[in-house]
Amino acid sequence: MAQSNRLQAQRIIYLVSGYINNTLNFAELQELEYWRKENTANQQLFDELTDTTKQQQALHRMQQYDTEGSLAKVKQAIQTGEKQDKIISMRWPKALVAAATVILASAVIFLYFRHVPNEQIVSLKPHPQYIAPGSDKAILTLSNGKKITINRPGNGIIATQGGVQISNTTDGSIIYTAANQSTQNMIKYNTIQTPKAGKYQVQLADGTKVWLNAASSLHYPLAFKGNSRTVELTGEAYFEVAKDKSKPFTVISGGQKVTVLGTHFNINSYKDEDHVATTLVEGSVQVSFGNKQALLIPGQQSSLKNGEIKVSKADIHLAIAWKDGQLAFLRTDLKSALRQISRWYDIDVEYIGNVPDFTISGDVSRDADLSAMLEILKLYDVHFIQQGRKLIITK
Repeated sequence: MAQSNRLQAQRIIYLVSGYINNTLNFAELQELEYWRKENTANQQLFDELTDTTKQQQALHRMQQYDTEGSLAKVKQAIQTGEKQDKIISMRWPKALVAAATVILASAVIFLYFRHVPNEQIVSLKPHPQYIAPGSDKAILTLSNGKKITINRPGNGIIATQGGVQISNTTDGSIIYTAANQSTQNMIKYNTIQTPKAGKYQVQLADGTKVWLNAASSLHYPLAFKGNSRTVELTGEAYFEVAKDKSKPFTVISGGQKVTVLGTHFNINSYKDEDHVATTLVEGSVQVSFGNKQALLIPGQQSSLKNGEIKVSKADIHLAIAWKDGQLAFLRTDLKSALRQISRWYDIDVEYIGNVPDFTISGDVSRDADLSAMLEILKLYDVHFIQQGRKLIITK
């Protein structure tokens, strides 16, 4: 047996033995769960070793191994049990069964791994890692293509274009201010993009404020000219639109258009979500897709899915909790919740087997590190393994 296979077999023996004796900690149970569900052969082997109805099969496969050595280990386990306090000495038959099963496990697992090619061996050991929450950071792309990385507030004036000064303030905002009247007719555009685990705020030239969530981008003109104000969004943002009755403000995102004169609203248009959600907090907005339209009043939310716009009562707290520094869930399905967690903590989520079909509820501060969020998952009996920035959901 190759050295790597032997080490892997020893690790599985340890995990199965611990499972039999009920001595595994939570992380080790996760590791064993991941190994079991990796393929059907692993699950069958586990069943054989832990199901008393299949002990005879294991004994038959064990005949080619050192039975005298195995018996010596069993006797040692019995002697150890006899030396214990009388109050618990009646439990020795259970200890004997456990010890015998562990020996069977050792034999069968080594036989199993003897025939497993090296390339099929993968690391099952969890690698817990401290993962900090997201923070203020973004990349600003100017009209000339220059990119400016913004990873801390308070840089002062960072650029001047088309008679507009672009400043990074101490409160983590990009602000556009007209320095002088531009004589240029060509409209120049900037784009601000937040990475996963990033957020930022931008104040446009008309005074409109936009909060960008993680993994989002906003494409907008340096200054609004003509009789309209139009921006393009990917991901999620909260808007406080400056009032200007002569220039409607339009947000294009996920194939839809949201048009307002001056109002507060949130748009969630992440590509990995199955719908585009627009939530109105204040004022009024018109949502359109092709020739379909819907007019929202405060407290309503539109959902664009498969070309259809549906309007329903909104949960304002859930819709804008991210802006107020919270991860909020209320009967949120697990995969949807994990997508939010993935964006904010910049982690990858993988699933082994079927995704658990249940919902979770609760609020967590976005200032907390990932471990706080994982504690919530534990409360819901979600089985997972953390390997650095990868979270593997096993059940």
